[in-house]
Amino acid sequence: MHQSAEIPFSLIRETGLNSRPEIPHQQAVRLAKNMTLTHNVILRSLNASYRQCLAIKPGTTKTQDFLLFNQTLCQVLAIHHDVEEEYLFPEIQRLSGNETIMDVNIQEHKAFHDGLDRFEEYIMNVPPAHFRGEELQQLLMGFGKAVETHLHHEIATLLDLHVYDAGEITKMAKGMHDRTMERSDKFRHFPLFIGCADRSFRLDSQVESFPQIPYFVLWIAKLFFEPRHAGAWRFNPSTTFGQPRACAVELA
Repeated sequence: MHQSAEIPFSLIRETGLNSRPEIPHQQAVRLAKNMTLTHNVILRSLNASYRQCLAIKPGTTKTQDFLLFNQTLCQVLAIHHDVEEEYLFPEIQRLSGNETIMDVNIQEHKAFHDGLDRFEEYIMNVPPAHFRGEELQQLLMGFGKAVETHLHHEIATLLDLHVYDAGEITKMAKGMHDRTMERSDKFRHFPLFIGCADRSFRLDSQVESFPQIPYFVLWIAKLFFEPRHAGAWRFNPSTTFGQPRACAVELA
């Protein structure tokens, strides 16, 4: 795997399932694995930005494309964050009958909220001619480690749901997926998401091809969705088909 996808924010390679033999391989495990792989997409996007930002010079077409890449990764993270707080966390509270079960996760969200806001303010408003990679890198580090901590910690909570009804967990997972799709832009969020996935990634020592969508859909994305903002997706750490690749620009 190329460095742009791996550092400085570490990917999640273990859900914890292998050390918990009491957990049956059912819907809670699938939910935890899919969430882990989604979290890794977010982490790869942050890493790609961090590793390439110092090579972006102000006032060029590449600068505009890089800002769009960062705006999109920020939106993907915000959508994920909002759907969790508005839907997933309350559903887990309802299912478990425990109103405090997600308190730690909620506090972890709060830990990166202000830093994410500062990052968003910069990437949405800085004129391309005034862009500075050093400033963006500092802003990334201002919230990225807190995001990394939260994305790693949340998985154990999802595995713990194995004691509850599998059908309820399935409905909950579908509800989160549907709400995420309702807020997503196929011309922006989808190209970034698939371009920050690694379909050869080993999770719990097994290759997990993610996202689990038909190959022809990836071709549709490549031919019809990606071209609208094609310049931005050069900074993705993977191809449309989830194959890791080197940075588009010199590593920071």
